[in-house]
Amino acid sequence: MGNSTALPNGVIMSIRSLMLASLLAFGFSFAAEAVTPTSLQCLWATYKNFHISGDQRHIVFADQSTMPFSDGTADDFFRNISVLLDNPTSLEQMFFIPYIFGFQKDAAGKYINPIPGINQDPGRVRYERFFLKTYGASEAIVEKDLVLVKWVDGKKISFNKKFGASVALQKVSDQLSALVAARPELKKYVISPLGGTFNWRTVAGTKNLSVHSFGVAIDINLDHTNYWKWETERNGRIAYKNQIPLEVVEVFEKNGFIWGGKWYHYDTMHFEYRPELLMKAHDCETEFAKYREN
Repeated sequence: MGNSTALPNGVIMSIRSLMLASLLAFGFSFAAEAVTPTSLQCLWATYKNFHISGDQRHIVFADQSTMPFSDGTADDFFRNISVLLDNPTSLEQMFFIPYIFGFQKDAAGKYINPIPGINQDPGRVRYERFFLKTYGASEAIVEKDLVLVKWVDGKKISFNKKFGASVALQKVSDQLSALVAARPELKKYVISPLGGTFNWRTVAGTKNLSVHSFGVAIDINLDHTNYWKWETERNGRIAYKNQIPLEVVEVFEKNGFIWGGKWYHYDTMHFEYRPELLMKAHDCETEFAKYREN
């Protein structure tokens, strides 16, 4: 996406409404008293590697370095989402488009996978400084925290052990193994050759590091997946396509992974460990109580 892309007015209004609902759902307070937003509570509950400034606008690490949680740039998000994807300026922006957990079913019990709206890419906005600080600022540093996870087909794959990521992926593998034992037709989607896990690289066409660089993303079998750049029409619109059974996606989501198939700029092979985007507000609040006790 280029930095000149702007959203249609109807889409802007739709996103504004969605964001307002998200802010309310995440417990944002519009009162004068500083209240810790639920999104910030979820971030702390996931990583627990920082403290929070008194005005709730910055996070502070043990070495006293800081990062902005909120910088008052919500309007910039609505004006030009491509700028936000290329260069987010605060952690809060990662939560502007809510990631919706799970799937609804129709009257016959069949899963419904709604087609994402234009530029609805929950989780694609990543504040890179935070991930560099959290997982490591170089390939060599990240590699020290990689461990082997036994995958569905018995092969070993590398994944980051920090913040429960490798444990979560092992749970995914175990649960997928049980699923494909009961539903053998699903096996082809999750066995090797996989697209990969750890790979210190940038996202194609950008200067931003891929989440694969931190060892917390996995691309499953490439033979049965779809990618938005393969399906862009001549008019610039993207034709949504997906082959991944949603039962497989559910297993990942239940263990803290978001799915690239829920993005307008979709990448259906892609799953990344982002539990801060999937936690229920009550669970974030309960876990965050530990912060208040310190």
